[in-house]
Amino acid sequence: MLDWTERIGTYNNKYWIGPNCRITQELIDNTIKYVVRDTLNIEISRHDTIEEAKKSREPSEKPYEVGHFEERKWGSFTVLEKGDGYLIKKLFIKKGCSISNQFHNHRSEQWIVLKGLGDFRTQLPKFQKKYFVSSWDLYASNLFDIKPSGDIVTRYGAGAYIEINPKQPHKWTSVEDTEILEVWRGQDLRESDIVRLDV
Repeated sequence: MLDWTERIGTYNNKYWIGPNCRITQELIDNTIKYVVRDTLNIEISRHDTIEEAKKSREPSEKPYEVGHFEERKWGSFTVLEKGDGYLIKKLFIKKGCSISNQFHNHRSEQWIVLKGLGDFRTQLPKFQKKYFVSSWDLYASNLFDIKPSGDIVTRYGAGAYIEINPKQPHKWTSVEDTEILEVWRGQDLRESDIVRLDV
């Protein structure tokens, strides 16, 4: 788990900045207080110490437990296994449904398509785009299409293995009902480590 300064950083040695808050040291009624404010500068809470203020902003999200099942509009997932630095989920994605175009800051993922068929959209790293001439060698026996945006869309079926690096945009659209084994790897394995690009 990242410590507080790694997670939110500092700004001008005066503020602790988070994605949705900042903590300022203020003189209130002749007493120094640490005030947590949101992005609109509205006060959320006051604390006597910086440690209390930091603790108030710690993520409350609990990690998934083995056996956790959740339905989503695109299908469902079940947590099969977890351990130090990994978590394994089984995804079910309904025909015609998509997992949003997204990336993760801290974790990598490996997918194995167990059953079904779908289109995987991603982007090559910039250094690879320059040398990318033919994708036949990279995606042998898979249908692919290079979009004007530079995105690559590849059709995968049962038995396919897909490697997804941190910060790599990706999206899955099921052509048939699909089951995917999804392995998360990293030290920050929270569901909230996701940046959605479809918004």
